[in-house]
Amino acid sequence: MNTNLTATLALAASCGLALPALGDDLPWYKKIRMDEVRGATTLTGDGIRVGQTESATPRQTHVALAGQIGAVRAGGSTQVDSISHSTHTASILVGKKTGAGGDFRGVATGAKLYSGWTGYSATDATKQTRFFKNSADWLVGKGVNVVNVSWGRDWFEPAAMQVGITRVADLMTFRHDVLYVAAAGNEGNQTGTAGDGFGTITNPGYAYNALTVGATSRASGYQRLSRFSSRAAPNARVKPDLVAPGERILGARATSDTAFLERSGTSYAAPMVAGTVALLHEHGIRKGTSTLPVVMRAVTMNSTNKSVEDLGGVRWDRNPNLGKGAFSISNQTGTGQLDSMQAYEQYNAGRFGATYVGDTLVGTNVPLVGWDVGDMLGATGVANSSDYLTQKALRKGTYLTSTLTWNRDVNTRPAGGATDESPEKWVYRDLNDFDLGVSELGTGATIRQQSNSRESTAEHLVYKVQNSKQHYIRAWAHARPDDGFFAGQYGLAWHSWAAPTEVREFNGNFKGDRLALLDNGWFESSTIGGSSNVTDPAFRPIGADRWAMTLSPTVALLGRAAMSQEMVTPSSGLSLSFDVGFDFDFSGSMWVELAGLNLLDLADLGASITPLAGTNVERYQRITLDLGAEHFAGLAGDFQDLRFVASSTLGSIGNVYVDNIRYVPTPGTLVVAAAALAGALRRRR
Repeated sequence: MNTNLTATLALAASCGLALPALGDDLPWYKKIRMDEVRGATTLTGDGIRVGQTESATPRQTHVALAGQIGAVRAGGSTQVDSISHSTHTASILVGKKTGAGGDFRGVATGAKLYSGWTGYSATDATKQTRFFKNSADWLVGKGVNVVNVSWGRDWFEPAAMQVGITRVADLMTFRHDVLYVAAAGNEGNQTGTAGDGFGTITNPGYAYNALTVGATSRASGYQRLSRFSSRAAPNARVKPDLVAPGERILGARATSDTAFLERSGTSYAAPMVAGTVALLHEHGIRKGTSTLPVVMRAVTMNSTNKSVEDLGGVRWDRNPNLGKGAFSISNQTGTGQLDSMQAYEQYNAGRFGATYVGDTLVGTNVPLVGWDVGDMLGATGVANSSDYLTQKALRKGTYLTSTLTWNRDVNTRPAGGATDESPEKWVYRDLNDFDLGVSELGTGATIRQQSNSRESTAEHLVYKVQNSKQHYIRAWAHARPDDGFFAGQYGLAWHSWAAPTEVREFNGNFKGDRLALLDNGWFESSTIGGSSNVTDPAFRPIGADRWAMTLSPTVALLGRAAMSQEMVTPSSGLSLSFDVGFDFDFSGSMWVELAGLNLLDLADLGASITPLAGTNVERYQRITLDLGAEHFAGLAGDFQDLRFVASSTLGSIGNVYVDNIRYVPTPGTLVVAAAALAGALRRRR
């Protein structure tokens, strides 16, 4: 472990923190948008079993963990959490405390935690592998769905140590459908196998089938990679898979039942991702959709926030490799930063089974947001592919993000006679070679951009649309040499959006709305009655008196301004809010429509509007609409146009303003389906 970071952690551990009123106000909580998940869904991880592998077991009597732990696997004297590591990570994953003294909340507060203690051997690779295998078997026996791994072995330790542990993690995913979410490690300040900080991902963080998590820094507002965060595996694989806040993360302290402290490390980023996966599991069970690890990986990686920067200050939308056919997973920040709300929305879009062969439809074409589970089977030496054609044209200048994931098989009975009881001797089957590409309809096999790594079980691309056309997302596989067939289950996720930015609501420059998973920004702005009577129809930056849409009619002329955007169709209901302001001398009306349905009609914009202090807008109000399913019974399709229209009367010279629009479709009524599918080791991070 990096010595500077160790010193920092020791200092933090020396003093407990009084617990303020926190809950949804935790900085990391808001950064991954868990507060929005809480506001828009009822998901808590209820009924889901999550695991952790640690060198110690958490303090079960802590106020944040009381009643949250299903079982612990006892070990020797090392099981005592003397450094508050397992207790802290457990609280981020499932912890909750409400009432006197404040409020603390982890991610999956309704899930049950199973803590799989594992032993530690400094030098014996066989013993260490068996320790890890025994812990993994115990977790499988408890029926866990996802395992958080904030403990493991460093990249510079013996190769045999790394091989055994990594293959155990991969086998658990391949054979038992348990997803391992692993901390990347805290060795980014070290000189790794490929230079400064690179080649320092630790195992099982560089396992093929694991979801590996780096850390972002508090000082940057969790917008930039932490310097200690390990990056790039010590082989050809690209890691981490994504990042999450990892500095000054508040959690439970094991020194007493009421103590809390802040700590930094990738250890504390990983449980945010594992907790999000637990929420997706719960939602998938309710909907009766797939909760396979390949689906969880594809959706979680694809839905990340792309505005995060690496240590060089390079953002996704400034990445010189975009559009050049490069493998689009960064060796520093992966696919981007965890966005729990967008992961939910991506997963909630549901499974789509559409495929095309050439331009021949095999299923139904797919919406602009979705995911699928597919299989690639074919003859030896012949590439096999599935094409997904978007229902609508992607607009020029927008982005298409897609992620393809699959698992690598571990052969537990190789020619040497090894068995399931000899994990240190297990061998991998040859790696399946899947590729991912995007092309325009009507261009045949011409691939506009392609992700084609040969040393990974994930492909990811961010494609900037060049022409306003329907597009294919193409997944294809090549033969697996040792078996002579395509191995073939994969998860594919995609969404189309305006631009990789931090904009969450419809304010400012309208670079896209991540809340509703749109295919573009506001695509229609219009002036009706002649352009001379509307001076600023749309797209002004937000500020004290700067508004997204402004209608400024001239004397004696009627004026009208409108803007609209495609929105996710509400499945059950809708929460819509926006700011509207008027000058005293404005006369006219405004209305809001969804798919032609009138949601609100402000016919008289006079006396009821209250002043907004500090602006030149004379009357202002925050409008909030909470509409039930009965309002949208006639709507069909995945997207509908949300339209704002302002209209002045003859002779009006005042302005009308609209900004800060927030659109939240409420989840539909969910039915509990089948039980959850059943379902790792790291030096302390």
